Amino acid sequence: MTYDITDNEYLEIENLRQDGMKFREIKRNLFARYPDMPVPTLRKKFYFWLGRAGDPPTRTQSAPAPVSRGITWTPQGNNAATLSYETPRDPRLGMVVSTLEELLEVGEVDQSVWRVVRFKDNAWGQNSASSGYTTIYHVTAWLERIVPVNAQIAIDEALAELRSAAPRWRTVNIGPAADDSLMYEVAIGDAHIGRRGWFDEAGHEYNIEVAGERIACATTKLLRHVRSYTIESIIVAMVGDMINADGPEGKTTRGTRQDMSGQYLEVFRAARRMMTDAIKTFAEIAPVKVIIVSGNHDKYSSYLLADIIEAQFFNDERVAVDNTPLPRKYQRYGKNLIGFTHKPDPRKLPGLMTVEQSKAWGETTHREFHTGHLHTEKVLVDTVYGVTMRGLPAITSPDEWTVAEGYLGSDPGAQGFLWHKEEHLIGTFNAKVV
Repeated sequence: MTYDITDNEYLEIENLRQDGMKFREIKRNLFARYPDMPVPTLRKKFYFWLGRAGDPPTRTQSAPAPVSRGITWTPQGNNAATLSYETPRDPRLGMVVSTLEELLEVGEVDQSVWRVVRFKDNAWGQNSASSGYTTIYHVTAWLERIVPVNAQIAIDEALAELRSAAPRWRTVNIGPAADDSLMYEVAIGDAHIGRRGWFDEAGHEYNIEVAGERIACATTKLLRHVRSYTIESIIVAMVGDMINADGPEGKTTRGTRQDMSGQYLEVFRAARRMMTDAIKTFAEIAPVKVIIVSGNHDKYSSYLLADIIEAQFFNDERVAVDNTPLPRKYQRYGKNLIGFTHKPDPRKLPGLMTVEQSKAWGETTHREFHTGHLHTEKVLVDTVYGVTMRGLPAITSPDEWTVAEGYLGSDPGAQGFLWHKEEHLIGTFNAKVV
């Protein structure tokens, strides 16, 4: 039988030897999963690693000096770089650095700025009288900027210009709030603006123009439902995949090609215009907070869209935009705590809410998570934490691929939720847009 022992297991064994543990104790405590491995086999396997076969070293014996970090960052122009590392182990991690994940952690690479193009790893043995046999690793990653430096500079300059030129919107006197204050949540998700649905292969037409008509229709219907209420504030929640592709190549963030109905800049500008118009409409009724989370189709485009919207309403006191690049965001209203994210995960989301919103969790009595991605209305109540998880409908219709795979979802639309500070959710409103 062959026993594969990892370098991290070797490290554990060395530490135990430094503590004076015998081979038989190591076998019993650390390798219980190999009950049939004889002690002589352990001695043979670890002899060169430990550097001796006799008595274990004592505390007075000096351990091999740790190798320096050995991190090398080599720029390749403004938009690319190589990151390499050569050492037996990193003292901070307490483990060998031999994988891409460990290299990125030790190199402190911001993965929202850099993407990995290629990765290579090498390993060889080194024997010395002082430290015994050691495996040396050399790992290298080739990186490129997700947004080139010149493009990032242009974006930053454009946002600064937008903020400085943002119009000062007129203030509408909406009157005092009623005693029973209410918050209205408008959930718009999975618009997939730019998706191409051809009638002959998908059973319907869907393009930039149709997406705009549907968002405008949903806005009108959702406002009509609450015209008799006194609304204290409005949440406009965009729960991901507002844009169908994440760049000019017409692909999702992970590189899946999409059927597109326009060029990327055309699509992005249309998305910005559609959502800006919707926010303006809601802001005539009550102060608006815009919450945007990214989807699997538009991770970086959604962040940029949030920045653009924030810049456009920079001088409008009625509108606040949460443009932080967090995968999960939360809004507390009275005794209610509402979470927003794109992909539903009933196993993780309730527990994550307790950790990420521990203070609000203890001060609220009703908690919900609102998600997109599946394009289907679905309500699931977690029986451990008591969190209600709502899958939201999508604005979009399926394209050729989703029709072929049978992922049809529910009827296109958006939803509104009326929240009472003390009495929790008191109304759910649908806006079908077919």
